[in-house]
Amino acid sequence: MEKFYPLTPSMSQKLRKSKLTKHEMALWLYLIEKDPFGDHYWQMPSTLEITTELEMSKASYFRARARLQELELFDFQEQRVDCRNLTGVSKMRLESQNSDSESQKCDSESQKRDSKSQKCDSESQKRESQRSKSFAGKDCEVSHTIQTYLDFKKTLSEIERESFLDFGKKKAAQLPNPPQLPQRWIEKNFDELLEQWFQTRDENENQNQKYNFVAYSEPQHQMWYGQLQALVCGANQSGDSARLEQFLKDDFYSSWLNWAKTAREDVREFLATNPIPT
Repeated sequence: MEKFYPLTPSMSQKLRKSKLTKHEMALWLYLIEKDPFGDHYWQMPSTLEITTELEMSKASYFRARARLQELELFDFQEQRVDCRNLTGVSKMRLESQNSDSESQKCDSESQKRDSKSQKCDSESQKRESQRSKSFAGKDCEVSHTIQTYLDFKKTLSEIERESFLDFGKKKAAQLPNPPQLPQRWIEKNFDELLEQWFQTRDENENQNQKYNFVAYSEPQHQMWYGQLQALVCGANQSGDSARLEQFLKDDFYSSWLNWAKTAREDVREFLATNPIPT
């Protein structure tokens, strides 16, 4: 006798109002076939088996799974964690064989670091000397500020530079009379902004160390990424951002988002085209 699933009017209405995508609907139908009763947890097939049968990408699968979890249609539990000993006998044997080579390499790198450190000290002294000089007139003061700001930008990586500019633009937008040229305002006030940005970055780093997001598995990151996509797209389309605000107020999820903005390219690309509504 074949299993059957009673599609009640209330369930039918919930599915219509949820406006499931084709991947979400396909995964729901697949799981209903496997588990129409829902009286116990069961071992799902592997991700590869499901994505192959449903003809969807792994990313689409995890987004669909997160959506079903959010709608409380299904509950997923992580049961398997794979690990590998990074300091085992094989690693020690390899390190023993390469000890001489590594020693020479370390000596060479140490010399390079010393040389680089001396160069950095020289450049730092040069910048401090430039900043300590007094200039006559307003034009000279502005020119000095811009030059120092440009020197500062050169010390940042591309990701750090984007982070600082975003921070400065947000601060400019919060002013009673936001400047029409926020870039010029950032250049003029970058000393004060720099101190605040470093403090914010330190707080984010402390949160990242608190939760150690690097240690989490890729399926877990994909699930949180799927939740972020669903909430941001829902808020931008319907204007109802209550669930998104709740997500951003949560200490764990807000910390993950701050970490993912710098650590995950998929999150940065998504937010570039789907900005979080303010």
